[in-house]
Amino acid sequence: MNTNQESLDFSMRLADLRHDLRTPAGHVMGYAEILEEEFEDQDCPEVLTQLSNLQKCGEQLIDLIDEHLGVTTANISEVMTKKVGDILAKPLASIKVSCQILHPLLADTDGLPDLEKIDRAAENLADLLGKIPEALSEPARPVAEISKSELPIDSDHPGASHLGEEGVILIVDDNEANRDLLGRKLVSQGYSPVSVDSGEAALEYLKSAEVDMILLDMIMPGLSGAEVLHSLKNDAALKNIPVVMLSALDDMERVIQCITMGAEDYLFKPANPVLLKARISATLEKNRLRKQLAPRLQVFISSPSDVDPERAQAKRVIDRLNVELAGKVFMIPVLWEDEPLRASETAQTQIVAPRDTDIYIGIFWSRMGTMLPENIRRPDGTRYGSGTEFEFEDALAGHDENKRPEILVYRKTTQPTVVLDDRSTILDRLDQKERLEQFIRQWFSTEDGMSIARVYHAFESVDQFEDTFEGHLRKLALQIVENRPV
Repeated sequence: MNTNQESLDFSMRLADLRHDLRTPAGHVMGYAEILEEEFEDQDCPEVLTQLSNLQKCGEQLIDLIDEHLGVTTANISEVMTKKVGDILAKPLASIKVSCQILHPLLADTDGLPDLEKIDRAAENLADLLGKIPEALSEPARPVAEISKSELPIDSDHPGASHLGEEGVILIVDDNEANRDLLGRKLVSQGYSPVSVDSGEAALEYLKSAEVDMILLDMIMPGLSGAEVLHSLKNDAALKNIPVVMLSALDDMERVIQCITMGAEDYLFKPANPVLLKARISATLEKNRLRKQLAPRLQVFISSPSDVDPERAQAKRVIDRLNVELAGKVFMIPVLWEDEPLRASETAQTQIVAPRDTDIYIGIFWSRMGTMLPENIRRPDGTRYGSGTEFEFEDALAGHDENKRPEILVYRKTTQPTVVLDDRSTILDRLDQKERLEQFIRQWFSTEDGMSIARVYHAFESVDQFEDTFEGHLRKLALQIVENRPV
């Protein structure tokens, strides 16, 4: 092995050691800070004095780690000559003394569990100090490298939050104390934290849940933070979630790699509470504004009751695309069931008219629906056969006059089932089916019935409709936004 490679390997081992030592030192500071907040309004000066000392010792440890195990350290001999373990042992001894003083003072309080966590952090730190020579002699932990060819091509960095401030923040960290400390800080700052202990668990959680932001640990067993970030930014449904990387590993090359891959920001652990709050607030505010500034499209969904599953699926598709396309476009579904419809009027007079929306979606199968009241008539004075007819003709008239809305029509081709016990029901279904066929002939065929005048998309199942509709709507929404005059 050449000298340059040896130097690089040692630098990596040294970075791992700094990471491992800074973590328990951060736990001492974090839990002491939480305890200080709990007892600051109580008349217990000795408790506050010792908690303040714990925080100062934690800060001193981190300063000493950076000073004596920093990037300028050349080799293991230099570390041993400096007796770094002995240097770090001094503030550690002071931590243990403060813990001994605090134990009887906090014995009957809710603060005892947190004090015991400080005890465990001090024990972990003492154990690590005794193993410094071994840590600097063992191979460095492997680091997952993401090549430039694997970076997302269409990254929408920065991402977009769903709820803005006071939203849901996913914490991804394999260290239980880190998750606990960070979660409690976020709760005190008005956020709703959710935590998982691995990158794999994070990706699984995000399959069925939405979050506003992710705080992602860089160094984890299994999938590393960089690998999780890579997966997020290459997933259409997840790539716009803002991600802030967290690590006690002070490696600027990895910081740069994460920012290049689309991370919103990077914070070194232990994160200063004021800085943490400022970074999170700024990230969510920026993404909320970006979402608000995205062009908005109203999508009118028209369908008789026989395609209710497809109607519900259309709404879910819109919700999904709003996440995927956040910052580019935001679609607002127009559905009568989402409105507080008054009993004094019909639905068509209380919701946005199809002609005033940007996209009309018509879904048909075996019926046209019920006739509208007499006061809703066509311009020529004739009555509409159903609300479905009114909505389609209104959309078509709007498009002919103003080139909006764009119109997509889908027709289910599977044969409907009919219960044979009720003659009137059978006759009604036959009548509805004939009315639908007449509607299709009128609007989608030429007068001689020999050619196609307009196009609709056929589908057989809800799943097929979902796949087809999602692809069409994604493409159409982006086309509308791109073609709008600036």
